[in-house]
Amino acid sequence: MLGLGLSLGKSSFVGGGFDSDYQAVLTKANTEGYATPSASEQVLQNALVTSLKDAGVWDKLDVLYVFASGNGDSNFATLNFKAPATFQATKVNSPDYNGSNGFTGNNTGQKYLDTNFNAFTASSPKFVSGDGSVGVWINTASTENAECYFGNDPNGTTMREGATDKFQTKPVGFAGNSDNQLAYFTHTDANATVQIWDTTVKATDSTEGTVSDMGNFAVLAEGTSGVSTRFSSATIGLFFIGSAIADSERTDFYNSINTYMSAI
Repeated sequence: MLGLGLSLGKSSFVGGGFDSDYQAVLTKANTEGYATPSASEQVLQNALVTSLKDAGVWDKLDVLYVFASGNGDSNFATLNFKAPATFQATKVNSPDYNGSNGFTGNNTGQKYLDTNFNAFTASSPKFVSGDGSVGVWINTASTENAECYFGNDPNGTTMREGATDKFQTKPVGFAGNSDNQLAYFTHTDANATVQIWDTTVKATDSTEGTVSDMGNFAVLAEGTSGVSTRFSSATIGLFFIGSAIADSERTDFYNSINTYMSAI
């Protein structure tokens, strides 16, 4: 049974009954003085964490950002749920924030999120050549600059889902074109190709990429440096990086995220 909500400074959290990994997120937020989500929203977030564990995906993740975090503040939304003491996202040029939907980028204002995660330089990353996945929940797509970008290449290395499915060398940019969509790519050497998934349906196979030092992953931008970087005005609710998602995990993985995003 969950305990009573406690108020400590700007933060409040439900005492007891939470998974230890989710509790670590709340503890980090409390230490930093961030406003946390309501008690009922914390229950939803805890359920997201435990359902990802049940799906067999949690241990595969390097980073998980739950940008749509309810009535917590935008600082709370930048915490890395997988390991909240590491890779907190930086809000570059103050992207707009709505707790029920997440962050909205802006091309003119070059507003985006820097995850501070570089898969090439990180210690023991899950995301490696021949075994990787990257994905995003798009609450609202944008027609500007191929709808939604994430990536770590400022030179236009992009993967586009939809009419222009493609994955070019080196990871990884992505463009999705549907609202309320979980879109991700996953790759293993056994597949020999990158599989691009639109929710639970494979959209295409495409050319294999490699992990190289292209800098930090960005969300709502192609990269974190370079004059050629493009930015998106989409609204993003969740972002993850990790090792490959197995076929046997796809349905439970999608259901975990969709259940949370539908309830928040």
